[in-house]
Amino acid sequence: MKQKQRDASMKERQHRIAAGGGPSACDATVDPDVTQLTPALIVGVDNAIDSDTVSSDTYLDLIHIKNVSNNYKKIAQERELQFSVRRRQSSEAQKCLILEKEFQNRNKRLDEIHQLEKKILQAKLREAEAKAELAELLLQRARVVHGPVLQILLVGHNHSDSP
Repeated sequence: MKQKQRDASMKERQHRIAAGGGPSACDATVDPDVTQLTPALIVGVDNAIDSDTVSSDTYLDLIHIKNVSNNYKKIAQERELQFSVRRRQSSEAQKCLILEKEFQNRNKRLDEIHQLEKKILQAKLREAEAKAELAELLLQRARVVHGPVLQILLVGHNHSDSP
């Protein structure tokens, strides 16, 4: 009974919707007794949306979700760019720190070399002063011991150099 009523209602709807042109033929016979007895059993869907149809609310929700998704993508891209910039700045800062430390180490090494060279030159100066004092003492001693002979040699040597 219920199935017959459904079939009849379906045929009536199809004939109303049919757009084939010409007069509508109504083969559907709806039994009024069944309609009165089972109104709660036969339910029609007023806003029938099948799986291929998208309602306007759903469409707006989809647009909103797409916009939110695009915004998240943009935010993620901006954050990646910021991270990349920070990483470059960080690497540049590290390079600067390394160069600064190398410069400081180089200056420290140059100062150490300078100090060592000063010590070497001071030692050479002391050695030269000691040699000069020794030569002076030897000369004084030679004058005392060999005074007159040495003067003759020195004077003769000086005269032979001059023309």
